[in-house]
Amino acid sequence: MSTLAINTISGQTAANSVVVTGEGGTNTTSLQQGLAKAWVNFDGTGTIAVRDSFNVASLTDNATGNYTVNFMSAMSDANYSANSTSLNYFCTIPSQIEGGCNVLITYQTSLGGSLGYEDQAIVRVSTHGDLA
Repeated sequence: MSTLAINTISGQTAANSVVVTGEGGTNTTSLQQGLAKAWVNFDGTGTIAVRDSFNVASLTDNATGNYTVNFMSAMSDANYSANSTSLNYFCTIPSQIEGGCNVLITYQTSLGGSLGYEDQAIVRVSTHGDLA
């Protein structure tokens, strides 16, 4: 068995561009674009608490089922991809800014009824895009 121990990977043509060839040998993927730039798993009930995270400075509890994830290192603009999940409820990310994103945990009160908001014990958020 061989071991490769390195601290930095740099692209040969550009220092910030590392391309990985796919299994078929013809398609390539940018390593930097494929990595999550921030993620968090938190308890959104009571006093909200981070279980684990990467590049997340803090959380803000705005209201019932309404949170803001604040990044340590900002994204380059608001055009990154963000997604969120929670158990048994619908998660939306209605707004994104370079420094973070808003997360809403919603449910429909009845068939055709209005949306309700709910704090959840398990909320997960991840983002992909370019860091500033």
